[in-house]
Amino acid sequence: MSGDQNPLGDLGKCIELVPQLLAKMDRIEKLLESFEKPRPARKFLTLKQTAEELNLCVKSVRRLIDRGLIKTSKGTRAVRVPIEEIEAYKRRTV
Repeated sequence: MSGDQNPLGDLGKCIELVPQLLAKMDRIEKLLESFEKPRPARKFLTLKQTAEELNLCVKSVRRLIDRGLIKTSKGTRAVRVPIEEIEAYKRRTV
């Protein structure tokens, strides 16, 4: 019998692979957990995201803001639209 032969044959080779397979399964499970975690819901959208949500162009969203039909957040210099404001606009216009 040579040194690389397993006395149990093919079954022995499979048994030798079990620890490696278990380690790989643990890594896969950890990766899957990272995908399954729900992301926190956004409270504000950018102008581009707002335009996509309303199926409009960014220029049209700016016009709605200028006309006072959509209010924006004043917290930062960047224009952000609260999700509630978008939902309210949808309810008013449908």
